[in-house]
Amino acid sequence: MSIRKLAAELRRDYKNVHTDVKELFHVGLIEETQEGRLCAPWDVIVSELPLLAKAKMTRRSD
Repeated sequence: MSIRKLAAELRRDYKNVHTDVKELFHVGLIEETQEGRLCAPWDVIVSELPLLAKAKMTRRSD
């Protein structure tokens, strides 16, 4: 699928979709076919993101 067609199907601006596709290609989530088309050969992507919370201990003066 072309980026222009993807942008039309998603009803998003071409430039924004192009930027997103470029980044997804860079990190390996989108691949290029032998015909030069871009594709995402995944049915599901599972991502784990650690949630870190830094608790700042403050002392109150009474």
